[in-house]
Amino acid sequence: MFPGLKEKEIERHHPALKVRRALRATGFSLSVEQYLWETRLIHRNLKDMEQDILRRRGRSILHELNDEELHRLTRHISYRLTTAGVTGPGSLNPVVGCNKDNKDM
Repeated sequence: MFPGLKEKEIERHHPALKVRRALRATGFSLSVEQYLWETRLIHRNLKDMEQDILRRRGRSILHELNDEELHRLTRHISYRLTTAGVTGPGSLNPVVGCNKDNKDM
């Protein structure tokens, strides 16, 4: 939806190969590489998640979007979560706000 954001997010993180090389160079040995999801917040419902995104709270990358783009992104996320059956408008199902591997952003 916003390819420029994906590039910015990728720039914020060190590539795995670079990290592995740096660890090995300092004497660490690696047996397994594990990618983890970072749970930032669990929202009570979809409306709370939308408001959190619109406030850009804790997400510096969202400052790259203007207000209209941010509203469009919020509508897109809400639609995708609702159609996937994760939650629905006014639902009491919690919505997990998380950052995951930047490949899927």
